Formats: sequence, structure tokens, C-alpha cells
Amino acid sequence: MSSVDILVPDLPESVADASVATWHKKPGDAVTRDEVLVEIETDKVVLEVPASADGILEAVLEEEGATVTSRQILGRLKEGNSAGKESSAKSESKESTPAQRQTASLEEESNDALSPAIRRLIAEHNLDASQIKGSGVGGRLTREDVEKHL
Repeated sequence: MSSVDILVPDLPESVADASVATWHKKPGDAVTRDEVLVEIETDKVVLEVPASADGILEAVLEEEGATVTSRQILGRLKEGNSAGKESSAKSESKESTPAQRQTASLEEESNDALSPAIRRLIAEHNLDASQIKGSGVGGRLTREDVEKHL
């Protein structure tokens, strides 16, 4: 069994750094190839970082909220077939999870999808997006809407 580094993907040229938004797995969890391990957020986009192989998440080196740059090591994955048995048992219980997660995110974002920059601005000021009237296309929130609300 060998260890594989989990790296920040190449960021767009206009973006110098990003932040670790959400780890979907904890150290010791079994993972399958192409399963999303972590989400990285920039001002413009949220990037999903998938597992490069089946195995076990060995270590998380950058916690949620940490600022990272292109190709920086986020964690380590221990390759191996041991994930196969564990993940098949877990997959049965996880089948309802994506639907529940999607429903929850739709309820949170009643003004369509919020851009990462708007989500960050709302979080910085501890605001409730549903209390702000959007003036963008389709009632979407804009930076100006949030700033007016302040």
C-alpha cells in the first residue's frame, strides 16, 4: 500500500489562492476512486477534489477555512483494496444522503444558486440570504443587494 498526496487542482490564472470549504471525509474513512473528498472555494468557483484511487483517507493536512494555493498538498490517501469492503457496506446507508443534501441546499438557497463571493460576503456579516431581496437575473442576489442590506 502506498500513499498518494491529495493536491489542490490548478487554479485559474486570475486566482492566486483558494480556501478549503468542506472536507467530505475524515481520516480513516474508506474512499473510492473519483469520490469527492474536499471542496475548494475561490472568489469565482467551487472546485471538487476527487480521490485518485480506492483507499483510506490517511491524513488531512489543511483544515476547513485554510488558505491554499495551486498544487499544495491537502492530505494523503493510502491506496489499497481495503476500501472496497468498507465502502460497499457504507454505500447502502449513503444512498439517501445525496437527495437529503440536495434538498437542504435548495432550502438554504431560496434565491437560486448564490455565487461563492456572495456566500462569503453573507457569511462574513452573519446575514440570512432569504431576508435580502435579489435584483439580479431571476431574483438572484448581487454584491450590491447585500451591501444595501447592510
